[in-house]
Formats: sequence, structure tokens, C-alpha cells
Amino acid sequence: MENAQNQDFSLLSQSEIDTLIEFISDKRETVDSSVLNQASIDKLLEMLRFNDGRAKNEEILTIGEVSGALAELVTVRQGEDVCVLECSVDPDNDFVRLEVVNDRTKERMTITPDMFNQGDGELWGHCIAPLVLHRMARALNVKYTSETYETMCRRYARYIYGDESRKLPFLFMPGNRENIANIL
Repeated sequence: MENAQNQDFSLLSQSEIDTLIEFISDKRETVDSSVLNQASIDKLLEMLRFNDGRAKNEEILTIGEVSGALAELVTVRQGEDVCVLECSVDPDNDFVRLEVVNDRTKERMTITPDMFNQGDGELWGHCIAPLVLHRMARALNVKYTSETYETMCRRYARYIYGDESRKLPFLFMPGNRENIANIL
């Protein structure tokens, strides 16, 4: 019975309730009623429950709203220069490496997980979810090539599902409109 209660999203902690109310209150004028159907509310509640039941207000409220928020981290950008997020693979450990390249000067800068969350280290691992790549690009106010995007999709499918040609679930993908805005 306890396991069944843990899966019931109608039993929320006060912190989760407060976070949900704050989110809905902040977004009530920009979110149309069709978005707040039971399925979307259940998804939001599932996100609340993802971290051992701790509501993470800052993560929920910034979904889709990170555009340019970390742009100052890109030290190779000069003025309005276009910068591109590129990926490569370290031949020694098969880990992904990310760099931002100034399209005009060709100056390069390594991007690490630690830049986004202090203490996360310098290595990305074997793959990055395409949605994470997309959100990083938006936060840094950079673009990425279709080649970089497709490489990340194939690697994610290979390392998570064992088949690089597998179609990835929607959960791990940016929306088409958002993706088109970020691809060069």
C-alpha cells in the first residue's frame, strides 16, 4: 500500500503544493487552459517528485525560459558575434566534449557541466540528452549545427537504449519550433 501511495500524485507535500501554486500563479496569463489539463498537471507533479520528493522551484519555473540567462559565461563572444556549440568525442574515454566557437574569430572555449552547476565536474560522459543540449544552447545564447544535434541524438540513443538508430522519446527532445530556432 505504501508503494501505491508514493505513486499517487494527489498526495503532495506542502512544499510541492506551494511550488505548484506559485508556478500556476506566475504563468496563469501566458498558459492557456488546454495546457493545464490533467495530463500536463500530472507531468508537472512527476517532475516535482523526481528528486526524492523535494520540490525544485527553480527548475520548474525556468523550463523553457532560460534564453540567454548564462550568456556571460561565453568568453569568446565579442559584441554580437554568433557563437556555435560544437561537440567532439575524446578518443581516450569516448566521452563527449563541448566547445563554443566564435564563428567570426574561430576562438574556442570548453563547456563543462561545472559551469552550469558547481561541483558537477569537468566531464560530460558518453552522451547528453538532446533536450539538455538545446537548453544549454539557449542559456548560453549560442547556436548548434544539425550535425552536432544529430550526433548527440545518435550517441544518446546508443548509450541509453543500445541502438543509435532508435527513435528517442519525446521527453528527451526539444520541440521542432524551438529546435529550428537554435540550429544554424
